Amino acid sequence: MKFELEASINRRSALVAVMACLVPGVAAASLSGSTTVLWGIAVAGLSVTAIGLGIKARERLGRRRDQHTLHHSAMNAMSEGVLFICVRSGVALDGNRTARNVLGLDDVDFPPTPLCEVVEGEPAIMAALLESITDGRRVDRLELALWGRGRGPIPIEVSVAPIEHRGMPLATLVFRDITERRQAQDRARHFAYHDPLTGLPNRLLFQDRLASSLAQAERAGEHLGVIFIDVDHFKEVNDTLGHEVGDALLQGVAERLSSVVRVGDAVARQGGDEFMVLLPRLVVDAESVAIAERLVQAMREPFRLGVHEVRVSASIGVSVYPRDGRDAESLVRHADLAMYQSKERGRDAFTLFDDSLNDRATCVLEMRPRLERAMEQDELSIHYQPQIDARSAQVVGFEALLRWKSVELGWIPPATFIPVAEETGLMGQLGHWVLFTVCTQVKAWCDAGIDVPRVSVNASTKQLADRAFVDMVRRTLVSTGVDPKRIELEVTEGLAVKDPEGTRRILDELKSLGLRVALDDFGTGTSSLSNLRRFPFDRLKMHRDLHHGLVDSRADQAMVQSVVSLADSLGIEVVASGVETSDQLRLLCEMGCDVLQGFGLARPMPSEDVARFLKSGGSVNAFETGQHLQEALSIH
Repeated sequence: MKFELEASINRRSALVAVMACLVPGVAAASLSGSTTVLWGIAVAGLSVTAIGLGIKARERLGRRRDQHTLHHSAMNAMSEGVLFICVRSGVALDGNRTARNVLGLDDVDFPPTPLCEVVEGEPAIMAALLESITDGRRVDRLELALWGRGRGPIPIEVSVAPIEHRGMPLATLVFRDITERRQAQDRARHFAYHDPLTGLPNRLLFQDRLASSLAQAERAGEHLGVIFIDVDHFKEVNDTLGHEVGDALLQGVAERLSSVVRVGDAVARQGGDEFMVLLPRLVVDAESVAIAERLVQAMREPFRLGVHEVRVSASIGVSVYPRDGRDAESLVRHADLAMYQSKERGRDAFTLFDDSLNDRATCVLEMRPRLERAMEQDELSIHYQPQIDARSAQVVGFEALLRWKSVELGWIPPATFIPVAEETGLMGQLGHWVLFTVCTQVKAWCDAGIDVPRVSVNASTKQLADRAFVDMVRRTLVSTGVDPKRIELEVTEGLAVKDPEGTRRILDELKSLGLRVALDDFGTGTSSLSNLRRFPFDRLKMHRDLHHGLVDSRADQAMVQSVVSLADSLGIEVVASGVETSDQLRLLCEMGCDVLQGFGLARPMPSEDVARFLKSGGSVNAFETGQHLQEALSIH
């Protein structure tokens, strides 16, 4: 710049003009004084000016360099990656530090790299990305994948904006790692379609897989099975041992079911204690039968849950495509109906669907109003099953069992209508009817000179939880005039776990009325030996499951023996229910069981047969099954 300024003052007039602008105070002297003096002054002034202009230029250049450094530092400090893309070639020319680190370039020179070699995605999304770069358009939030060093494809979210550098059109591709977001989405998606407790597919995912498998079966002409599973006695486990043990049981059931089915079958949790199994690609219908048998057998094995050994079983229903339905809804509904049929038959079994179950299901929908009418129209009755002394073979009591013979439907099992009564709020009314009927009948027998030692009546957990229950029992005893010592109430342990103090108070109040109290269904997987000494029970009634495998299982023998021994030490009488074989009779007698009850001894009978039975001497020898007991008792 100095040399340009010196060249511009060759002519004196130009010099005077510049001097007049730069040094106004010496203008007059320049017209009359020495040219030499003026030249010196002019050169000095121009030199000062040039230096000032140079300093300002240098400052502007420094500011531009500072701005460049600032922008460069800010770009490298970003957590997002930035790539600069040539619009014409689609090649990545440079990138910030984050992009370099991800691509494994660190601070080395950035090699020109085709964008398609580092970024990938669905064809439609990649086409939209490349089109936006070529057209110079801005695009936000495209989800793609970036190939990072040693990490494989990294999910990224991309935004693109056009820029220009020295006349060259470029595109900035800004991306950020969305791995954590994708993982969160995957977890949310997993929870939406899987049961959080067991990890199994839930009902929604099962329905989706069933629909896909049905389409495949239809195309290939294959069979397909649906199995509906309900865990027997789960409610008792939950009520007695608590929800933590109940949850652990459900997890154990999930693992066991999954270990039994074939590879490719799908086990799902329907909800609560209900599970489902999808059996795709069945060659023949009989394959579903074999799998159902394995499932039933597997559920019979005890579950070890911490300090508890829990025994449950399963009621299972099976439907098969296309025989039992051609759509998902029909197959699931029919498997459900078959499962309930297994419950009615005594549980611990499987049932194949048949068309007769549809007709029965329609009738069940009308069961509540039918049950209400049944109490009014004398369709309900009480049957009495003898309880036999293990030493004398004489009847020492009866259990009152509710029976329902509908005019339209015939005999309806208690397993069908008792749950309906509990769920619809009829249990209190039904329980009152049973107790009143039994008390009235016992009083009539006594008035007729028929000595009935004792009759046991079942009281549900819901009845005991009702504060008015004790008053109802008191009024019934007074109104019928029956001797309270001839009535025994059988209760389960569910309420004892939820409210031990309240249960103890209720049982004490019942015993103060002169009644006896028995602990029912001991050994269903929910029982605690500590409750035998905590509550005032007169008798303990072992469930059939406790001694079902008594003949072949040393573990069952040891368990029964320990229960009998403990009850004996506490002065509690032991009743074995569900006795069916002579071998069971023999072993139970050997172990010191006090009272026996079951079809192997005598079946439940209507009230008119009780009188005849007792008048004959009250011995099971009057029945053809009595010989089995007599043989078992010959060991004494």
